[in-house]
Order: sequence, then C-alpha cells, then structure tokens
Amino acid sequence: MKGLPHVSELKLRGSWGLSGNNNIGDFSQAALLGFYNYVLGTGEGALVKGQTSSNIPNPDLGWEKSETIDAGLDLGLFDNRIFVSFDYYRKLNTDLLLNIPVAAVTGFNTAITNIGKVENKGWELELSTRNLTGKLEWSTNLNLSHNTNKVLQLGPNNTPIIYGNFDNMGHHITTVGQPIGAFYVIETIGVLKTAAEAASSPIIAGEEAGDPKYRDANNDKVIDVKDAVIMGQPDPTYVWGITNNFSYKGFDLSFLFQGQWGNKIYSTFGRAIDRMGSGIVDNSLGIWRDRWRSESDPGNGIVPKAWPITYGRLKDSRWLYNASYWRLRTVTMGYNLSKLLKHIPGVNGARIYVSAENIWGKDHYTGGFNPEAINDSGDDYGAFPLAKSFILGVNISF
Repeated sequence: MKGLPHVSELKLRGSWGLSGNNNIGDFSQAALLGFYNYVLGTGEGALVKGQTSSNIPNPDLGWEKSETIDAGLDLGLFDNRIFVSFDYYRKLNTDLLLNIPVAAVTGFNTAITNIGKVENKGWELELSTRNLTGKLEWSTNLNLSHNTNKVLQLGPNNTPIIYGNFDNMGHHITTVGQPIGAFYVIETIGVLKTAAEAASSPIIAGEEAGDPKYRDANNDKVIDVKDAVIMGQPDPTYVWGITNNFSYKGFDLSFLFQGQWGNKIYSTFGRAIDRMGSGIVDNSLGIWRDRWRSESDPGNGIVPKAWPITYGRLKDSRWLYNASYWRLRTVTMGYNLSKLLKHIPGVNGARIYVSAENIWGKDHYTGGFNPEAINDSGDDYGAFPLAKSFILGVNISF
C-alpha cells in the first residue's frame, strides 16, 4: 500500500474465545445441612437446636460458558492525525448460573441452576484526531458504543423470571426475546376525569373519578398484576464520551463530556416523594399544582387527585423515568512552571492546575437526584446526589 501515502495504518482484526465462570459456590451441587432452632413440646416449650437441609441439591450443576466473537478495523490517515478503531462483537452466554424462584412447597425460595442463553452484541467506535499541531495544539478523542442484550432461552419451558417483588408485585422480568431485567409495570394512560369514565373503564377495585387510569393489557376488564407490560430496560443502548485537549505556551486545558441514552430507571424513592395521599406533614412536588380537583377542573390529565381511596400499591409507569443524560465530567486548566523554576536545584518540573468535576449537565430524571444512582437492577432507592468537586493543586517533580 505504498502507493496510498495518506493511509498511515490499516489493520483488520478478528478473535474468538471461549471462557468459563465457576462462581457456583462451594458444594452447591450437594445437599447441605444447616443448624436451625426448633420449639420442642407444646405451649412454652424449650428452644432446641437441630439440623435440616439448607439448600436444594443439583448434581448436574456446572460451569457457565461464554463465547465471544470480535471483528475489528484500525485505520490511520495523514500520518495518524486521524485514527479510527471500530469493533463489532457478539457474546453468547450459555448454562447461566442463576438463582431461580422455586415453589414454596420445597421449603426454599430459590435454587441455583444452569439455565438459559443470553446474547450481547454491538459495536464500539473510537476516533482520535490531532486537529492543530502548531503553537496551539488541539486533540480530540471520541468513543461511542452500542449494545443489545437479549435472552434467547430460559430452561425447558422458557418460564419468565419475575422479581423485585415488594408491595404486591415484582417489576422486573427476564423473559425470552427481551433484555435481562426489563421493567415490568402497569402502564398509566391518564386520569379518570369523570364518574362516567370511571364507570365505563377497567379499574382497580374501588377507583373513582380523579384516580389514575390504567391500560387493560389483557382485556379482561379488570386492572391487576396480570396487566403488567414490558416498558424499557435498565441498561443503556448507547454510551458515549468526548475529550478535548488544548495546549499553548505552557498553558493546557482539557474537558470531558460523557452521556448515555436508551435506558430507564425505576425509582422507589420517587414513588415515596410523589405518592398520593400524603399527609399535611409531608412535602409535595410542584406537579401536584396541576392535579385533578373536580370534573370541572381535571388538571393536566396526568396528575390524579390528592386524596384517593386506598386501592392497593401496584407498580405502575408513573415512577418509571428516562435515565438518559449528558454531563461535563471534568474540566482542567493548568500551567507549566518548569521555566520559572528551572534555576532551583533538584526541581525537574512543576505544574499548577485547577479542576472541576460534575459541574454541568442535563437529564430528564425527576424521580431522584441522579440517573446513575442505581442501587440494584435499575432501581433507585434514594441514593445521594452526584458530588461536585473543585480542586486546586500543584505537581512538583524532583
């Protein structure tokens, strides 16, 4: 390729690998005994210690397998002033190690087993450019990645796994054809504006005008846990970042923007601060100014009335939020003091700098303080806000 002077580097890459995960736990395949207390006799009997099974044995338990195929391209142009790296991958996990729910009649809630197949596939792009190379230097580094997660198989009957169960229903589902841990909630489609609409609509028992209106997903004219539908996923489909670096006569400046989109977050904290029926001692969000007050004053058609009757605590889409964001992660400005200190014996270099982190950004999350504050499986239980920091420092080398 000597006849292509503008092409500095061109490389095709490919790889295949198979690895295992033996994070099964010691003796999980065997029947184990545990110590438990038992009341011996009737009435106020004596408390004695005994032994009984502490797990469900599985002699067929084995390693989880992970097969990865990757194809990539590296391309450098104009003496590598522009450099691009692109990868496409597919990762297939089989014999997954999962604690699956089992019938309570067994005496246990879950059992570890090898079950199912999960596929992750996507691509990663990196771009590096040296935009200016004179007295003023400017370089840019950009990365963008996309991933699709899909469950391909779940046991012999492909029975979905529903979890996150509290307050009457689970709100995560792992099922064939969908991402792991997809959100599984009842969809809210507005407010029951009038008594006539409440009488003619599928409702939760006891609902009336001013209460939330739900989608009857299974068309049985009743709203309950069977109407839950898949509404998004906890993992982002796209993640990106871009860094710019400048330098001029001893000064340097760098800043990093980063973001994600395509995922959602379920906030139990948001449900707590936005719950209906709050007492006078509780604070209320500003959106309640636009609530339903009467048939002649229905508000914005989204926020229900403030004092509904008690009709259960099913998990619905009102507390499922968009978790997309972009943020200025870091910005740093510095000055090289080496020329000023070159006459000081033993000092090889020095730099003074000021740095700030997480000082600016934008998101659509109103259910908490930070869309990255995920406690478990895409849920926010009330994590702290993202900390902003400002740093003034000096680096000296001897």
